[in-house]
Amino acid sequence: MKTRNDMKSHETALIRRLENREYAAAYLEECAEHGDMGEFLDAIRLIAKAREGGIKGVAEKTGINRVTLQRSLSPSGNPTVVTLGKVLKVMGLRLSVARNERAPERKSNRRSASRKPTSV
Repeated sequence: MKTRNDMKSHETALIRRLENREYAAAYLEECAEHGDMGEFLDAIRLIAKAREGGIKGVAEKTGINRVTLQRSLSPSGNPTVVTLGKVLKVMGLRLSVARNERAPERKSNRRSASRKPTSV
């Protein structure tokens, strides 16, 4: 069974690796792939700890209230895209969108562009 010291040393080693921007970006991308928002926000908090001295440092650099930022980035938080953008920018990262290769294709309900709408 892992002890508290084992978990702390794992986190310390992870934080050291997250100081590298490329590693931090890959780690955050991997967490986003899982689709668990709590895990994604936890990754942002760890990166903030590694690269900016924690939430306090990020709050100072973004101009976002520290308590508001802590709540937004908590496991049950619901940050806005604007907040995420500001936080990631401070950490030398950015938010982007990619097509989900695993998602099934959806049929479009749109009308064909060549078809004219009918009037009632």
